[in-house]
Amino acid sequence: MSRGELIGIGRTAEVYAWGKDKLVKLYFENFPTEAIEREADISRAVWEQGIPSPEVFGIVKVGNRKGLIFEKIPGQSMLSHIEARPWLVMSFGREMARLHCKIHGSSLEELPPQKARITQAIGEAADLLGAQTEKILDHLETLNGQQAVCHGDFHPDNILIRGSNAIAIDWTNAYSGHPASDVARTWIMINSPYLPEGSSTLLGLMSRPLKRLLSRAYLREYVRLAGTAQKVIQQWLIPVAAARLGEKLPGEKEWLLGIIQRH
Repeated sequence: MSRGELIGIGRTAEVYAWGKDKLVKLYFENFPTEAIEREADISRAVWEQGIPSPEVFGIVKVGNRKGLIFEKIPGQSMLSHIEARPWLVMSFGREMARLHCKIHGSSLEELPPQKARITQAIGEAADLLGAQTEKILDHLETLNGQQAVCHGDFHPDNILIRGSNAIAIDWTNAYSGHPASDVARTWIMINSPYLPEGSSTLLGLMSRPLKRLLSRAYLREYVRLAGTAQKVIQQWLIPVAAARLGEKLPGEKEWLLGIIQRH
């Protein structure tokens, strides 16, 4: 079978149609095979656990590139829905929280451990954190760990809406750990000043009120459903923001350092 029309492009791969009811996530050349195999194993384990996610069918080779075959979920991303109907942004925030709570209700031994991943990411940001690095790592050790399934990249563009159901896609960064860390990362991604390449300044200004409404509705509903104190989520903001620094996205450095200082 050959790839069909291009559906989307990310930092590590392109997504194409693959027959009538599947798609292929085709990684760029020289992307590590081990990473592809790890994503396949994690995606399969998550789907078998019953978490709302696409089924994975295996690895293929197309020319000099390798790819993963996934179930094609009919529907649009939550981000597309928000852009089309911004007056419903708070409703979508609550829907995000419900799906996130459902994900956190499961545990999987196959997932990499949280603290090891966050510790490595903080180390990669040590040049930006300076003397704060050790203090943040010490703070991380004081936080209680859990073994819940955490998505690791949970935001509206990684959620598909199929009818009345929300489905999480792209489990590349999934890990096993404390749900509050996953919530803290989602809060950071929603509120980030980072704008993808090609976005206009006007779009950035218009998106700020929507981001505030979305994150407020999401956080309130999550706290209500999960019974998690906001204080716990705030404690995780420090190491999660420090780990995010290592990604070095344009426009985030001073903003993230400010979060760390405040908390």
